[in-house]
Amino acid sequence: MLRFIGWLLTLIIGLTLALAAGAYYLLSDPNKLKPQLTALIEQQTGVPVSIDGDLQWRLFPPLTLRAEQISASHEGSDYALATLNLDLDLRSVIANQDLNQWQIRSLQLDNLIMRTGTDETRIEYLKLNDFAFNQASPFETRVNYQPSDAENIPLDARGKL
Repeated sequence: MLRFIGWLLTLIIGLTLALAAGAYYLLSDPNKLKPQLTALIEQQTGVPVSIDGDLQWRLFPPLTLRAEQISASHEGSDYALATLNLDLDLRSVIANQDLNQWQIRSLQLDNLIMRTGTDETRIEYLKLNDFAFNQASPFETRVNYQPSDAENIPLDARGKL
């Protein structure tokens, strides 16, 4: 009986160390995920993007992947995003190295500036909860639209997107 308990403890410790080593490997350098993240954004939006800042992990709570300084140009419009935060399900990240398989609990954009000609739209924040691609998600946002020939138009909104 004592030998069985020793074997069981050794197995538990070994599995814990293996999971910790795997999690450390996956989470150690988030910048290696830049090509996959830009490809995922391009695939879902049809817009080529560039991530000029660093990717960072925030480990608790919840597990968050943060991307900074994202930019894009598409059909005469320029986009500059200060930060993108993806709150992730830890189990899906550990189980899959493929970003397409990760479960995203929420997605938040902070300080997105969209310029078309002389018009500018600034999204102070946009947060999508229970986010999944190609499905409606609850959202909240604060937007300021500045047309070239009129006053600033602020908008606060909540709903499903």
